[in-house]
Amino acid sequence: MIFTAKNKTAPVILLFITVLLFSSCVDIDTFFSINKNGKTNVILTYVFSSGFSAFGRGFGADEPWPFPVTETDFQSRSVLFPSTEVTSYKVKTKKDGKDIITVKLKSDSVESLSEYLGLDISVTDPDKKGSGSFQLELPSPYSSLQNNESLNDLLNMAGDSFISFRIKVPYGIRKVSNGSYKGKTASFSFYLSEYLGNKNSYNWTVNW
Repeated sequence: MIFTAKNKTAPVILLFITVLLFSSCVDIDTFFSINKNGKTNVILTYVFSSGFSAFGRGFGADEPWPFPVTETDFQSRSVLFPSTEVTSYKVKTKKDGKDIITVKLKSDSVESLSEYLGLDISVTDPDKKGSGSFQLELPSPYSSLQNNESLNDLLNMAGDSFISFRIKVPYGIRKVSNGSYKGKTASFSFYLSEYLGNKNSYNWTVNW
């Protein structure tokens, strides 16, 4: 099975630039789980610094985060893309003031999930050996930012914000282009500042 993902506008996963406008500490983790029948589950985890949450609540809104990560936002996307369902949405505030949002999604197919997440993913039928490849491409934003006088400010504002992608596939993984793997699970992570300041696209391929 071959999954090829090329980033388009991804309002659910890639909120990097918007995040930078409001906070110096937002961690985003995306965990894909692909079944043999093609059905796919995703767990999205956002960790917001206390300063970010306090900033959002200052607007007096019902939800504290001033970009699309509320339960209503996710449910609205399910109306647009009914093959992907929000199965769980939880918010937990830690003692240090950080907010943790955990969203669970399930989809009938990788194609349906790709529409929901704003990613281009092409799928071919698995062969008899059950081998396949997952490819995720994150185009570098450097070319559009390098002439921006505020690029250095954006890089500084990114702080320790951390982005991670993980995937669990139906069979044992043979190799990955970046990151690491163990058994059926692979991971790829990086600091947001590294991504924004890198002239090259980030490509992640997982073969099993």
